[in-house]
Amino acid sequence: MKKSLFIALFSLTANTAIADDNGSYDDRFSAAFNQCNQQALDTAAKLECYDAEYVYQDKRLNAVYKKLMRSIPKSDQALLKNAQHQWIKYRDADFKLYSEYSSGTSMNIFAVARQTAQVAQRAEELEILLDRSGI
Repeated sequence: MKKSLFIALFSLTANTAIADDNGSYDDRFSAAFNQCNQQALDTAAKLECYDAEYVYQDKRLNAVYKKLMRSIPKSDQALLKNAQHQWIKYRDADFKLYSEYSSGTSMNIFAVARQTAQVAQRAEELEILLDRSGI
């Protein structure tokens, strides 16, 4: 059951930051990550690249969230705060799901790639909100 569920989830997440046959990566990731990942020779090295990128993307997300929170009217801050709390709940549940159903080297890399891509995606979404708010 676990394996078939994970295969189904895997097939639904084609937009995750995993290298394609041409060696290109999700453009939400930093150039440093792309270089690190291309030079990584084994799973441990790839996981180190993802760990560093996750830290980078998480800092990016926190910075844009704080900037957006300072920039919007007080009346809208509760909306943003609630949306972010709901997203964090989703993110944590999704991380747990992928961690639970990840077994094997390639699936472990897929799980951390997905986690990193989610944080990068959220940072991008908040950057778009900040940009479109005219602030």
